[in-house]
Amino acid sequence: MDIIALGRADSILKIEAALARGDVVGMLGDRTFKGEGTVSRPIFGEVARIPTGPLRVAAMLRRPAVLMLALYLGGNRYDLHFEPLASLEWCDRTERDRAIEQALERYVGRLEHYCRLAPYNWFNFYDYWK
Repeated sequence: MDIIALGRADSILKIEAALARGDVVGMLGDRTFKGEGTVSRPIFGEVARIPTGPLRVAAMLRRPAVLMLALYLGGNRYDLHFEPLASLEWCDRTERDRAIEQALERYVGRLEHYCRLAPYNWFNFYDYWK
């Protein structure tokens, strides 16, 4: 397993090379870097700043975005969920913002769903709950 540090000049090139090799690239969707783009979206009736970075990278590289969640069940047990979030591989530059907007709406909806399903799993959502 390799870790690609984000925020560096060659980060996107390394992600693109990993995907070209057939690797799976995962990014944390609940954290931001200073200056990274976020958008305000209502979640549970309150406005939260949702990071756009992972979806922007997927759209830029024309790759699908998949939502992955691991719900802690206790002990060493997790319930893993993988869901298609957005088909960005056909998204050209003129449609990018609209496609990301639609993917963000789906992301927030699915996040609310899983928060309701397992409410005690979400204590570490850093910036969302401020």
